[in-house]
Amino acid sequence: ASPAKTVGMSLQDVSCEFEQHLGAGSSPPDASKRWRMPCDADSDGEELVLCSDCQLPIGELFYDSAACDGRSQAPLLHAECKAQLVLREFVEKEEAARQSDQRLKQRRHMDYGIGWQPNLIPRNADQLTYLGSKAKGNGMCCLVLGEDGSMDVVPTLEPAANVVLEYLALALQVRRCEGREPLFSLEPVDQACAAVSEGSGLRMQAKCFEPKWLAGTSIGEVMFQADYHLKELSMGESEQPVVGMKSCLDYLESGSWNEGWHGREWFVVRKAEMHISEDHVLIPFLQLGVEAREQIVGLEGLEDAPVTLPDHPLVKYAAAFSRNFDLIAER
Repeated sequence: ASPAKTVGMSLQDVSCEFEQHLGAGSSPPDASKRWRMPCDADSDGEELVLCSDCQLPIGELFYDSAACDGRSQAPLLHAECKAQLVLREFVEKEEAARQSDQRLKQRRHMDYGIGWQPNLIPRNADQLTYLGSKAKGNGMCCLVLGEDGSMDVVPTLEPAANVVLEYLALALQVRRCEGREPLFSLEPVDQACAAVSEGSGLRMQAKCFEPKWLAGTSIGEVMFQADYHLKELSMGESEQPVVGMKSCLDYLESGSWNEGWHGREWFVVRKAEMHISEDHVLIPFLQLGVEAREQIVGLEGLEDAPVTLPDHPLVKYAAAFSRNFDLIAER
């Protein structure tokens, strides 16, 4: 009963109202109902009606599911057991819905080739053969700078010095031919529909590579998979890689931000250098981060603009991801 309703009521009145709400009776269930209830006998031989859930005596207060749910046949339960039963049913429904969503997600991933697998990493064997290198095998390789300025490829056991030769060759080709770095993004198929409201339905996304010939290459594929997985993580579609990290939706629910927004997360290069060891091995040094970009409607459709508001959910997630980037990459 609500506080306003209990004012001026005696304890007995409140108890009677609570019993009536639970479908409780002042006496044990009559014989006409006992055929559908578990029963037992005490030490005196007196028949006791048991709770269908915990198998303990019902007593004088019980939950009559038949009276409350409108069914002609239903078990009698303690109020606490009924609450636990409702909770279990709720959890089971939630788990069934989660598994259904997971199966749908897996089918979509298979249909569109989403999901990174280690076997997608190019092997160095083909590139070593093309270069005429003496290094053998499909393991890790590193670059060694000769005294005359020449470059050689040799095997290595040091992960920090390892180079995937196909990635390196494609990146150098982009730099040499296009004068820029490789770029990937997912964009709406129809830019004219960029300002469509949230309730208007789904819009397909297109893979956009710069330069365009990166589509279908190994480096294009790894950029797509990384970008898509980052978006899944940021929206809570995948388990966070570090315990305690929150998704953008978690920040949205727990914070005071109540304005609508369109945005996404981007991988950005913070620092890129090439170090050289004492034995002339070239070791790539790279610092990556994540940056929040808000999508605004411009003259040519959606345009990306950096988000600087510190309490924006995208900014909070980007900061957390960048802070844990080395740990995430290691895992």
